[in-house]
Amino acid sequence: LVVLFDENAHTLLEKYNLSGRIIDPVEGDYAYAVSTNLGGDKTNLFVSKDVTHTLEKEGGRYVRTVDIKYTYTPKGGEYGVLEKRFRDWMRLYVPAGSELISLEGSEDPAGKGEERGKTYFHGFTTLGPNESTTMTFKYYLPQNVIDSNAYTLMVQKQPGIDKEKHTVVFGSNKVTKEITGDTEFKLDL
Repeated sequence: LVVLFDENAHTLLEKYNLSGRIIDPVEGDYAYAVSTNLGGDKTNLFVSKDVTHTLEKEGGRYVRTVDIKYTYTPKGGEYGVLEKRFRDWMRLYVPAGSELISLEGSEDPAGKGEERGKTYFHGFTTLGPNESTTMTFKYYLPQNVIDSNAYTLMVQKQPGIDKEKHTVVFGSNKVTKEITGDTEFKLDL
């Protein structure tokens, strides 16, 4: 990621998505799962994230559930010295005005806030080598996010992570992609 203090040069960084800025505006739904390794070591090298985004309609409102499954697969050998307890503070950015219903799998109480034109929810988890855990965020989407005929979800990929698997589910519709950059998912409603 790069920041330049020359406005014209920084505009080029924005154009080619090299500044790490949160995408705004976005038409439709939005998700950006940001992992923060709090251990100060490199345990994140051994932890993968699989993210499942589920959309449901409950009582006239759309509810989103985001399951973030962490899997810690140690490599051993010369990497053994780096294999310690993984501590992650997860921040999930969603459309502004989203309302948290619940957070499961967090070792701390749910938190929320507003930043960069988005709402965010956060939680904390830990895991050791050969362990898996899931953090689940459930929330209401604002009324203006869903079009009546199609569902569009912009998933912003965290910089510095090579790839992540994301699955989007609505009813019997399901799309899975291994993303290497910001990716838009579309499903018929």
